[in-house]
Order: sequence, then C-alpha cells, then structure tokens
Amino acid sequence: MPFHSKPRRLGCDSKTPLTYQNGLLLKLDNRSVSYCTFNTIIRGENDDNKFSFVGSTNFTQSFNVTSEFIRVKCFDKTGSHLYSNLHAFTPRNLTREKHLHKLMENHKHENKPAEILNVLMIGIDSLSRLNHIRSMPKTRHFLLRNLSAVDLQGYNKVAKNTYVNMTPLLTGNFVAVENEKRGITNEKGPFDKYHLIWKNFSSHGYTTMMSEDAPNIATFNYQKKGFAKPPTHHYLRPFSLSIDKVSGVSWKSSRCVSNRSETKLVLDYAKDFVKTYKDLPYFAWSFISRMTHDDPKNAAYIDDDYFEFLKDVQKEGLLNNTILFFISDHGVRYGDILKTEIGQKELRMPLMNIVFPTWFRRKYPAVYGNVVQNANKLTSPFDIHETLKDILYFSGTPRKVVNTDKAGISLFDPIPGSRTCSQASIVPHYCVCESEEIPIDDQLSNKSITFLVEQINLKISKHSMCAKRILKSVRYVKGYRSLGHAAITLIKSYIILTPDNAEYEATVEHDIRKPGFRLGGAISRANRYGNTADCINISNLRPFCYC
Repeated sequence: MPFHSKPRRLGCDSKTPLTYQNGLLLKLDNRSVSYCTFNTIIRGENDDNKFSFVGSTNFTQSFNVTSEFIRVKCFDKTGSHLYSNLHAFTPRNLTREKHLHKLMENHKHENKPAEILNVLMIGIDSLSRLNHIRSMPKTRHFLLRNLSAVDLQGYNKVAKNTYVNMTPLLTGNFVAVENEKRGITNEKGPFDKYHLIWKNFSSHGYTTMMSEDAPNIATFNYQKKGFAKPPTHHYLRPFSLSIDKVSGVSWKSSRCVSNRSETKLVLDYAKDFVKTYKDLPYFAWSFISRMTHDDPKNAAYIDDDYFEFLKDVQKEGLLNNTILFFISDHGVRYGDILKTEIGQKELRMPLMNIVFPTWFRRKYPAVYGNVVQNANKLTSPFDIHETLKDILYFSGTPRKVVNTDKAGISLFDPIPGSRTCSQASIVPHYCVCESEEIPIDDQLSNKSITFLVEQINLKISKHSMCAKRILKSVRYVKGYRSLGHAAITLIKSYIILTPDNAEYEATVEHDIRKPGFRLGGAISRANRYGNTADCINISNLRPFCYC
C-alpha cells in the first residue's frame, strides 16, 4: 500500500535528560554536573515572531518554577557546557483567576447555563479521517472504544488550507467575511480583532490556552503576522519559536526536543494545562503540524504520543467535565495520493472526533443522541463553531427547529439528512457528495480547460515578475451534475502547466442556460512549489507565480 505506513518510533527518547518536570517542579539529576543556569523565555513586545531570554539564575538542585518558559544550561566542574534543554509550564495567576471568577458568576446569573463544561481541542495538521484509520490505529481504537468518541463520517472542509478552514471553525465566518466585519484590510494581519471563539469563553470566566508547534507554519502565522498581543491567557508560541533557535536542544529537523518528540512536548503542555485548571473552567486549543504537514505517512510516528496522551488524561480523570474535540483541518494537500480518486476525497474530509463525559451522555440523551445521528450527516467547520457556542450557553435541550439556510447548525440539534453542500456553505470544488458523474464532450472539456488556464494567468497578470503559465498536459477531466441543479455541469479537472510542471486541480461550473464558465471554488495547487515564488510576497498568489 503506497500511502500506508506501519506504526514506528521517532527515537527521540534515545537521549537521557538531566532535567525533567513534574507540574511546576523542575527536577535535576545533578550527579554529573557542577551547576546549571536557567533563563526565562519571554515574548517580544507586540510581536508574534520575536522572543528573548532574560535573566540568568544558577541552581544545583530541583526547584519550583514560577516562569512559563525557561531555557536550562548545565556545566561540569571545568565550566564546560554539558547540556541544554527547554521547559514549558502553566503557572496559575491568582489575580487573573479572581477576575475570571467574577465573570463566571455573572455568566451563571445572566445566562443560566445548565452545565459549565470545559473544551479541549486537540488538532493534527493534514490528517484525513481515512489516514487516521490507516496510520494511527492505537489512537483511533482508544478514542472509539475507551472514550466512546463520536466519529463524524460526513465532515467536509470548506476551504483550502489550515488558516481558511480554522477561521470558520473559530469565528463562524469565512476569512473574507471576518476581515470585513473586523475592519482588517491587510491579509497578513495581525488578527487581534478576530472574534475567535475562545474570546467568548474568556469573557465569561474561562481560562484559555493556545499551543502550536512549527511556528513558521502556525495557523495565523504562515506568511502572516499572527497577533500583536497574546490571544489567550496561556500562549506557547514564544517557547515554540525558541526550539528552532537554541543550539543543541532540537534535532531530527526539530522533530525532537532533547529526549521528547516535539509532538509529545506540545501534548505534555496541553496535559499540564488541563491538570492545572482541572477544577476551573477552561478552553484549550492545541494544534500540531510539523510531523504530518509534509507527509501523511508520518502520522505513524506520532500514534504512540497521542495514544499515551489520551490514556493519561482519561486515567487522571481530566475529561470528567470536558468535551474533547480531536480534529484536523483537511487531508494531505500535495503528493501522488491526489492523483487518485480516494486521495481527492481524503483531501476534503478531515478527521473530526468528539468525546463527551459518560455522565453527560446519560443526563442529556436527546442532545447526545443528535450528535450521534449527525455523525452520518454532512457537517463542516461552521457546525463545530455553532456547537462550541452551544457548549458555552448550554441549555440541555435541543432546538426543535433548525435554520437550514444558515451555514452552521449545532451538532446538538438535528441536522437534516437532505442537507446540501450549498446549504452548508461548501462550494462545489470541495463538496464530496450530491453529484453524479456524467459524460462531457471534448468541446466542452477543452473550453473549460482553456477557461481554467486563463483564470490562473489572470491572477498573476498584474505582476510582471511571474511567468505566464502554459498548458502542458491534462491528467483528467470529469463531468458531474449537481443533484437538484440539472442545468449545471460541474467539470473537475487536474492540469499540468509550464514552467516548472505546476499541477492544479479545480472545479469549473457550466450552466447551459448561460454562456461561459465560472469557478466552483478556489483553484488548488497540487504539488509543492518550494522557492519558485519567492519574488512575490502575496500569499494567495504564490501557488500561481513562477519567478
């Protein structure tokens, strides 16, 4: 099976650490060292891409840490450097907690939620539901058998990459709509004005956390500015930035940090957070990218890390009052798998599992029953956003009537089985259902390809540094008729253009009642383009430009 990889280990644990942590306690194995120092890692002033080391304190034994992030260096009796490591902690802030407590009391008084439920969102980049089945069997088995996770089998992405799929999930709006609503005119951000769902939770008394690895490709930072101010109460990014910068700490292309995989490190941070706030309301978001972003088969390397994380949080009772979302943004976006029919489906159908406390399932059978029934319905990130709002303002009772014309429907409510992609705000190019394949004649096929190439060149026409694209070959052209729209033909194609054998896939719509064509969604680049677009810094044009 060319797209399958057996479970395997990364091998980070072959190194023995001299420092390790237990809660806020930093433990030191001082048998081979003379002394150690630690520096605090702090975020740059109003800058999401800068950090610095401040202070320098010597220590020779274990101690309780009060900082969030530290760098440790250890030395022998001659003063020679022996060892370096990085550690992340989640210390409580009592002043903040006092303020949040007041907000929570107001929330209970004004909104009268039936339950106060925590939210824990654990994400893996570029992981389709099917690849989760293939590559992470231990994690999947534990989710379904031990945690009784609801597996959304009809979960459909709504846009191209991480940022444009997670923005609808976190804000309830497409990127363009959210930018317009918040008065953001620079596509690179910063995004402090975004109405991210954790702001709703924070303003009602929840402690919030955001953690990601691979800072160069993080959700709001890839070719963007991220946030001027920390978006959550606990924010791992300054620590993540330091991983790539500290000599002697990271190895295997930053996939290992001392004796831990970077994945395990971020998951440990999430686990420490939920342990710290197990008796207080919280909203936690953790999204991990480096291992799976470039190669879907690498998911096999991290199966153990996620399995151990889930096993630990269950064993320690950390999910007793928490709804866990185990998620992805989309399937793999590049590579040979996209040349297959199943690869095209996987690209559009990411993983979405949801775990509820056992008591919740018994106490609210109508709500939970709807979630189970909706597992086989067409769902999207917009529906997850509506569900998160329903968790915050939990009523305990499903709505009797849902608005099918609204992009998002809460999973707590009954989603109609007849729901269409159009009703769910999923454009034809990303929709995996509703269409029947039909034959198309060569004339219509050729005209649609010509239109598609013209659209690609139109995107870069105002940028003279970008070479004009010319059709080299067509991998396939397929015709579909959208159910309920007999007059509209959807033409899905995969083409290769010169220079640089650029591969694109797109859906073009043709309405027999009207002349011409129109795009049925975004044009997707299907192979990597590396540094070939470095002459242009407009992110949405880079896939089309060849310098």
